[in-house]
Amino acid sequence: MSDSDIHLVDSKDDILSLKSNGREVIGLDLDLYGKNLHFDISVGTDAVGLEAIVPVARDICDKITEVVVRKNIEQGERIPCCRGCANCCNYLITASSAEIFSLVEDIKKLNSSFYKYVQRNILLACQKILKKKPPEHFDHNQLNDLSDWYKSLNLGCPFLFEGGCSIYDVRPISCREYFIKGSPNACKGKRGSADVLDMPVSIANVLNDFCSELEDQGDTSIVLPLFQVWADENSQRKMKKFPAEYLVRKFVELLKNAASRTREESLACCN
Repeated sequence: MSDSDIHLVDSKDDILSLKSNGREVIGLDLDLYGKNLHFDISVGTDAVGLEAIVPVARDICDKITEVVVRKNIEQGERIPCCRGCANCCNYLITASSAEIFSLVEDIKKLNSSFYKYVQRNILLACQKILKKKPPEHFDHNQLNDLSDWYKSLNLGCPFLFEGGCSIYDVRPISCREYFIKGSPNACKGKRGSADVLDMPVSIANVLNDFCSELEDQGDTSIVLPLFQVWADENSQRKMKKFPAEYLVRKFVELLKNAASRTREESLACCN
């Protein structure tokens, strides 16, 4: 464990040990379906880049989706999504700048031949995108137009390999929190129906807001196949560092606010 490390803590014994070694432990409580979901985040003392928050964001996302999926299954819903299914891997996926910088480092750990395979897929995707450019001046309110444009490119995810995700453990958060309830045949355009599973809070949106605020940028979403090009063109942004505790507290603040807004909207609909 280094002083730049940020991670979830598993037990109270670990918390005591970390605190005795001078590390800060920041708590996070989320109300999911009337039950409390608690997290403890261990924070190092070094200044870190935005990408340092990504492993914790992934872990929190996975725990939230686990609760949501389990609840829906208990209510009799069919949730066909699982590791090995790639039915949605030709959809438009965007990732925040923090995720992009983290992903660049993650794929460097792939073996050399597979790294070349991914780079080749990225190059082919970029060529298609350059030939048929996306609609100008899009934002979150115009994602349908952007999704239609992306669908017209007939692009698969650059990380697909033999029908599966080659970076499953570090896949984007937009992928991690995307589940359907219903028939998997509907994802293939066949008979059946399926609806996207609503999440009580979107970690992908929280992370995008987090990056936007800390970098003082507008929308920081990057279309996934362009991640390497974008990272190369914005390498100076990766160099910016923040106190790790400030980084975590800002992420926790934005996550709590997003969860609170969702809860208030849900209550308003019920009333």
